Formats: sequence, C-alpha cells, structure tokens
Amino acid sequence: AWAPRRWAPLVLAVFLAAFPFLHVQSRGAYVLADLVRDHFRTLPEPAVFLADRADEVEFATAYLHLAEGRRPGLRFIDANAGVTPSIYGGDYYAIWGPPRLRRREQVENALIAASTVPVYYATLEPAQLSVKREREGLLWRAKGPPRKLDWDELYVMRREQEYSPRERILAWSRYRQAAEDALGRGDQAGAERNFIGAAVTG
Repeated sequence: AWAPRRWAPLVLAVFLAAFPFLHVQSRGAYVLADLVRDHFRTLPEPAVFLADRADEVEFATAYLHLAEGRRPGLRFIDANAGVTPSIYGGDYYAIWGPPRLRRREQVENALIAASTVPVYYATLEPAQLSVKREREGLLWRAKGPPRKLDWDELYVMRREQEYSPRERILAWSRYRQAAEDALGRGDQAGAERNFIGAAVTG
C-alpha cells in the first residue's frame, strides 16, 4: 500500500538529484564553442596564439586545442597562465596590476620579435599593453602578413537556450568586435548586422 510518509524522503531525494541536471545542463549552450571555433577559423597555421579574454575563453580554447587536438599547428598561450604553463617567470602568479602588465609587455614583445610564424591575440583590451597589433576579424595580429577573412565561414552564434549572464557578455563582445571590424573595412551592412546582434544579445 502507498505510504506517503515512507516514500516521501525517497521522492524528495530523487527530485533534488534531478533538479540541477534538468535546469543547469548546457547541452544547448554553444556560445563558447562557436566563439573559439571562430578564433580557430581566423588563425593561420602554424601560429602563436595568445588568449587574454575571459577565463571561459581560455578554458574552451584549451579543451578544443589540447584535449580534442584541434589546430595542432598552434602554440597556445594563456596570458593569465591559468591553463598553460607560465612563460612569464615563476613569480608571475604573485604579480598584479601594472607590474604584471609590464612583465607581459617585456616577455610578449620578445616572443613576437623572435617568432618565425604569425602571432595573434584574442583580447578585448588591445590598448592595455604596449604591443603593436592590428585588428583581424575577431582577433588581433601582432606579426605576420594580413589575411583575407571570409566572414561567411564564421559561425553564427547558435542559441538553443537562454544565455547565462556570462554567456550573454561573451556573445555581446563577439558581435561588438565583429561590428568594429566591419566598420574598419567599410562594410556598413556587416556593421549594422552585428550591432543589431549585440543589441539583441546585450
């Protein structure tokens, strides 16, 4: 016979175990995957690729590049040394603020000067460092010849579920960068399309 008091704890336990999966699972979240794949489609190979964006971008890049083995010709460097070994010295984790930026400038400018392959950055704040870079699509080129980017090859941001707050910021920044790149190329239609995407996302 049904005994509510006897089965209630079990029913509650099953509900509590299932609730996070039902409401937090991210099978339809493509923001990071699409953004990093856009980066990969922009990059030549071989190349040095320095990522200086949100942690999620560095983690996703590390996963696709290091775990799945995509774009094996890249040398991926996390400028925060969170997912790749530090190229900035053993004391890098203890340095913050302007001294950290000066260390980065010194090491990265030397790396760029010595590199025999193109060097690219993923960053939202290129003026933060005294490192000469030119915008190229969603990335910034520090060394190497300009490349013609076919925007039709890049992913449209897929959206099969509501963005989390962090995903919303990342998607907005992607559209903003694409709009700024379009303006720089004189592509008014492309700029308008991406500014609309930023407005809808943000």
